[in-house]
Amino acid sequence: MPATGWSKYWIAAGLALLALGSVALAQTATTPDLPAAAGELGLRPSVDADPPGIGSPAVAPADAGPVVASEEQKALADIESSITLSRERSEALRREIEDMRGDRARQNAALIAAAQRVKLAETDIAALEETLGDLIVQELEVRGRLDGADATISGVLAALERISLNPPPP
Repeated sequence: MPATGWSKYWIAAGLALLALGSVALAQTATTPDLPAAAGELGLRPSVDADPPGIGSPAVAPADAGPVVASEEQKALADIESSITLSRERSEALRREIEDMRGDRARQNAALIAAAQRVKLAETDIAALEETLGDLIVQELEVRGRLDGADATISGVLAALERISLNPPPP
């Protein structure tokens, strides 16, 4: 349904207000919640709030120097020990990687040797299976001959028994 008459003006006015509102919202800056005091962050003022002689006694710069220097030396020593540990750890990791590369080469060689042994065993098994097949055939042939010779053997034994009952004259 097309807009006519006053509705066009109301639509135009609404769009104008919407555009102004979005521009106004885009220009507002949000600030994060800040801590109440700089002491919570551990910050030190760059300039003393109280002039020396008023409020707190002044610390002699000669006394503050060794304390700050020893703290800085301790922090430096901690950082250096951390760097040394990091270097040692990285060297240990490098050595471990190199060992793994060597292990990988040894494992590959062992796998190749095992595959060759498997191939040889397979050929030996095939030869043994062939020999076994030949022996089974020979066994069946011998059994067949023996089964056929049973009648002959029993006839010979019967003849020998008859001869032993009636021996021939001398």
